[in-house]
Amino acid sequence: MLSKKKNIYILVILILIVVPLMIGCNNSTVATENKMTSNEGDLDIDLDEIDTNVIRVRVIEFPPFYYEYSNQWTGLEVELANALIQEAGYTPEYVSLPWSRALKAMEIGEIDLMMNLVKTPEREAYMNFIGPVRSSRMTLVVHEDYENEIIETIDDLFSVSESLGLPVGLQRDVKYPVELAEILEDEAYTKYMDFTHTTKMYPTNVKENRLFGFVEDEIAMKYQLVYNPDYDNLVVHSFLFSEDDVYIGITKHLEEEKYNKLMVAFDTLKSNGTFSEIIETYQ
Repeated sequence: MLSKKKNIYILVILILIVVPLMIGCNNSTVATENKMTSNEGDLDIDLDEIDTNVIRVRVIEFPPFYYEYSNQWTGLEVELANALIQEAGYTPEYVSLPWSRALKAMEIGEIDLMMNLVKTPEREAYMNFIGPVRSSRMTLVVHEDYENEIIETIDDLFSVSESLGLPVGLQRDVKYPVELAEILEDEAYTKYMDFTHTTKMYPTNVKENRLFGFVEDEIAMKYQLVYNPDYDNLVVHSFLFSEDDVYIGITKHLEEEKYNKLMVAFDTLKSNGTFSEIIETYQ
């Protein structure tokens, strides 16, 4: 009788030990199945924690359009993006990328949204466009010594460039006027142009007499001339390089439901004056 009680006691002990271990192993297997590992960067991504409510937005340090303040992105285009995405019921996630790299990221669906875009047939192949949001004026920035150079056409611009022996700075993958696009295909003009993926070094190159000037957005340049010491002794020339409507680009990889909600949100913010109020604060 005593032996029988002893055997029952041992059986109870074994059950208390083995069952929790089996449950723990099962939970571990479930947790492992809910994770995927990215070979690029060796990142573990928990599928249960992926936020499908997020819209990924391209930014870059370029005030007043995009800049970081107190570890938060802000600026004209950031405020517009925030308003649009929140009105649609989503959350913005900002991804810092240079211009050309961002266009490629939109093409393959690494990011969802880009601000401040001009429509082109090439971009329409992999983006949908919402807008227009506002008008963008592309101006010529030169050293103050050249402020009074007479330039009324693109031909005038390159004539001055040739006479001074200094090229004009232009950014790659930016949409320029049709007449300039035709010139860009003529190798005889390439010696008057300096192409780059970023205009960061252009102010220094102008002041050191390596460039005659460079082309950039008027709002951005007026801000830089006031707040950025790198732009000391530079001015915006009276020559207007181009003026185009700018749009919000949406990658065609984005789910149709999200895209439709963003379009509805845009119409709401455009009609109730929210976009106009934001834009006016930066002009």
